[in-house]
Amino acid sequence: MIKCIIFDWGGIFTTNDYPRISNSFGVPIKIISDLEYKYSAQNDCRGFWRELRELGVNKTRKQMDRVFNYQLDVGCLKYLPKFKDYHLVLLSDQVTDRTNYLRKKYKRYLDRFDKVFFSNEIGLIKKNKNAFEFVLKQIPYKPSECIFIDDTLLNIKNAKSVGLNAIQFKSVSQLKKDLKKFSISI
Repeated sequence: MIKCIIFDWGGIFTTNDYPRISNSFGVPIKIISDLEYKYSAQNDCRGFWRELRELGVNKTRKQMDRVFNYQLDVGCLKYLPKFKDYHLVLLSDQVTDRTNYLRKKYKRYLDRFDKVFFSNEIGLIKKNKNAFEFVLKQIPYKPSECIFIDDTLLNIKNAKSVGLNAIQFKSVSQLKKDLKKFSISI
């Protein structure tokens, strides 16, 4: 029986912003993604901004912040209240500045989660199964009692490698179908 649902943030509750960021910064998506992961397990992202500038991003820090911070996608957020019978956990890879932005701007949504884990605060990213092992030690559920939902296949594979049930998010309609396999209706 499922008792806990562990969500990613980016790509689930927000739009996939890499194409928009890439276009605005003039830097390929892969490079931005790699830089974000490089600095996501650190509690200091000055190197992240420095490397963007070294790549030729000629914007002020305020301009970069505005471009880099997520655009909310209410598609999934509107369903959060329907999960009231489940322990909700957020596990998200973030650089420090974005975590601070999320905690301030989207506090009312983050407060719906029983536990919130950002990679820069725990020092682990989902590309490493240790992030999942860390979260499992912080919650009172067995891996088989949890579902992890993320839009990135590697993260899904890592979650499964520690015994978590996992769903790769592609759309709200697909998520609803996949949750029904676990007897969860939204």
